[in-house]
Order: sequence, then structure tokens, then C-alpha cells
Amino acid sequence: MALTRSTLPVGSLMPPRGWRGVAIALGAAIAAAAAALVAALALLPPLLVFPVAAAGLVLAAAAFALIAFAAPPETGRARTFYWDVAGLLALIGLAAALFGEPEQAVALLRREEA
Repeated sequence: MALTRSTLPVGSLMPPRGWRGVAIALGAAIAAAAAALVAALALLPPLLVFPVAAAGLVLAAAAFALIAFAAPPETGRARTFYWDVAGLLALIGLAAALFGEPEQAVALLRREEA
């Protein structure tokens, strides 16, 4: 039993070639989500933070879905990864919406109408 030597080649830990765009897009989405959450915490009442964060995450999911839809089929696994990230962001956004207070979001929307 060799604990000092890994049987996994180092090359398999590196992302496949051509995935730099995926890494940049995912990093940008995470940075934008963190910045939006910090801005929402600073500028909004606490009861509105989760609905606003949920809306931002669902919009980010829509952006990733558009990227995946527009990607040519030759991209292969990267295109599938964009769809997976879009689904993940949508799921996290919907979970954030569940944590929020729906009365506050409805009141905000009704105030905007008037």
C-alpha cells in the first residue's frame, strides 16, 4: 500500500483544453453573485435581500442557458457544463426565494406599480 505515491496522473487534474472560457464565465458569475449579495445587504432592508438575490441568480441562470443554447454542438462537454451551471444557479436562486419573505417582495412590487 503506497500512500506516498498517487495513482492519479497529474495531467488528469487539469481541465480539458478549451475550457478557459468556462472557467472565466463561472468565475465571473460567482464574483457577480457575491458582489450583488454584498450590495443587497448594504442597500436593502434585511427582508428583501433573499428575493433580490434569488432574482439575480435566476437571471444569471438564464444568461448561462443562453450561452449554452448559442454554443455550437462541437463544444461537447463544455456546452453540457454550461447547462449544468444554469440549472445549478436556477436551483440556488429558487432556494433563496424560499428563504425570503414573500409579503415583502409583493409589497415592493405593488409599491413600484403605484
